[in-house]
Amino acid sequence: KIVLTPNAVDGSFYQRTDGEVKAVLQKYKIVKPYLFYVGNGYPHKNLERLIKAFEIVSGDFPNLTLVLGGKQNFFYNRLEKESASLVASGRLVFPGFITDADLPALYSGAEAFVNPSLYEGFGIQTLEAFACGCKVICSNATSLPEIGGDLADYFDPRNIENMAEVIKSALAKTSPDFVTKAKARAQEFSWQSSAQTILETIKSL
Repeated sequence: KIVLTPNAVDGSFYQRTDGEVKAVLQKYKIVKPYLFYVGNGYPHKNLERLIKAFEIVSGDFPNLTLVLGGKQNFFYNRLEKESASLVASGRLVFPGFITDADLPALYSGAEAFVNPSLYEGFGIQTLEAFACGCKVICSNATSLPEIGGDLADYFDPRNIENMAEVIKSALAKTSPDFVTKAKARAQEFSWQSSAQTILETIKSL
């Protein structure tokens, strides 16, 4: 028997001002416009395909950069080495570990948060991005569509061309009420609600 008790975002995740965003971007040497990913670089995160898709996308968006945030380790070092020309051109940025305090500003300043993962147990970054008013473009695999609902744009994580097309389409479209809907979606997930569900389940046993 399974009882669903989802995660939720901390109250510190909210849309930041232009000044706050600018200060954090300067700290990490990031320039707008950029696509943002934060997490580890393990193979199942599928970042190699994302980088290849980004090369296709940059043909239509030549000023766009891809920011892959996460603690430097073997996998990130390998990605950086394999993509040396993109890094040298400034179109691919590896800022390293990003503190929780700085994450909201990076979500707030991004054109979109992109998650190409082949497997996620939940995908908390989706809600973090929504809470900061940021678009989400992600894999249609495992739990991500359940979290993103009808607000995220989805691609096949194993199809680089599809990934690129969906990213380009999502970047081009505008929705005046997206930020309001995104924040409301994040608020649908509550630690209090999940705790209550757990408590009621324990009592029922």
